[in-house]
Amino acid sequence: MGTFSARNGLPSMTEIRDNEPVVLLVEDEPLLRTVVCDFLMDQGVYVLEASNADEALEIMAHRSDVKVLFTDINMPGLLDGVELAADVAWRFPGLQLLLTTGKGMPPLSRIPVGCDFVPKPYDLDKLAARISSLLRR
Repeated sequence: MGTFSARNGLPSMTEIRDNEPVVLLVEDEPLLRTVVCDFLMDQGVYVLEASNADEALEIMAHRSDVKVLFTDINMPGLLDGVELAADVAWRFPGLQLLLTTGKGMPPLSRIPVGCDFVPKPYDLDKLAARISSLLRR
């Protein structure tokens, strides 16, 4: 059985079943990231957290069980969420992508094909349902 930490992708006391799909949540607002992570985990979704694209890519480099990338679009750092999604889509074909923002959407030409979107503020129950749907694809 594998282990993971919902906080940073490193081993912890929390166990997951082999081949259990994982959601990587990328959100630069710590309180929102914690609320979403805790809610999804309460729903039985295994979640890893990153506060920016660099952390997300580091996790992705060491994890083969990430099935859904759920990322905010507007983040500090060299890559925003759209650029992160594009990079992940290229490196990990078949990974499900879910973008969010509370600000205006970037042009559709910037968004990778197949990306799903949920606007902020989002209803946590509806978000969990959307993520569950993506995990089943």
